[in-house]
Amino acid sequence: MLLERPQNDKILELLNSEEEENIDLAFQLCIGLKGNYNEEVKQKIQAFPLKCAQNNLELAFVQALTSLDLSYQGLSDIPSSIAHLHQLQVLEINQNDIQTLPEEFGALTQLKELVMWDNFFTSLPPVIGQLEALEILSLDGNQLTTLPKAFAHLKSLTELYLADNDFTLFPKEILGLPRLKKVALSGNQIEHISADIAHLQSVQWLDLRENILDDLPEAFTQLGALTYLDMSKNELSDLPKSFGQLKNLTHLGLWSNTLFRLPESMADLQNLQHLNLRDNYFEEIPAAIFQLTHLEELHLYRNKLSEIPVDIQQLQNLRLLNLGVNPIKKLPEEIARLPRLKKLFLKNTDIDIDTQRQIKAWLPNCEIDF
Repeated sequence: MLLERPQNDKILELLNSEEEENIDLAFQLCIGLKGNYNEEVKQKIQAFPLKCAQNNLELAFVQALTSLDLSYQGLSDIPSSIAHLHQLQVLEINQNDIQTLPEEFGALTQLKELVMWDNFFTSLPPVIGQLEALEILSLDGNQLTTLPKAFAHLKSLTELYLADNDFTLFPKEILGLPRLKKVALSGNQIEHISADIAHLQSVQWLDLRENILDDLPEAFTQLGALTYLDMSKNELSDLPKSFGQLKNLTHLGLWSNTLFRLPESMADLQNLQHLNLRDNYFEEIPAAIFQLTHLEELHLYRNKLSEIPVDIQQLQNLRLLNLGVNPIKKLPEEIARLPRLKKLFLKNTDIDIDTQRQIKAWLPNCEIDF
């Protein structure tokens, strides 16, 4: 045992160097000790579970792992020894250089959360379809253009993050996933959504920001479970006439499109609390907006508004109103009848100093930014 003490010290020295060659050498020394290393070494090598699996060390520990974070480690591939971690439920492999998954990845049948953003996937292998317990999958910041057919086997999936990839079409492979509630597809190049989108009856949260959509099918309005929808920074000039069927919406983002009108059915969105229409082409506030009596935030920054109608007083729950960068010269006195208004943005409008004073007098408890 006296001979083993310097061995343990040497192993710790190698492990603490954080150099790959030294760490590999430390594992070889551990193998040579046939498990007779001290507790400090044991704790240290457990920080490298994949190497433990590769070298048949600490297998009881490795096989019992339920969570593992391999992010920011410069990995170019995932070793086949990942199959030993068959109790894993959460696996994070963010910001590496990974381009594919080994066949052995299919052994992770208990995996519920897989996070692999900022890697180099251009496609996913069919083995992904074997992870049938998967509930959350994040692939943001890759180079994906399509999903494999096997993706349709992920029937337990509830959250899917595909932002900042290279999709040009809404991926049809997700349309048959019955439990899907949250989908992020912002920062792609999606230019078309088919009527099949109506199959996503369970989706409550949908992010389609920063694509190149110029229209939406009427079938889009059949997504009755939606509460959050963001389609900002697209090329939409109109919305489906039946848009008001999305009656559960509480948050709607439409900023930076080419909208100049809204369908009358928008008045039916009685649960809407946040509406962002900034950076569009509205010359007047659509009448339907004044029917949204639960609205708390209304953003109309940088449009072409010259007048604010007295109907603004109907928005009794409004807390924030952004009218900046519009050619507005005055506000109606009825603005004082908004009891909950706390923030009013009027920066870069045509309101003169005297009118500014009058507005401040009307709204003594409101923070106003001229």
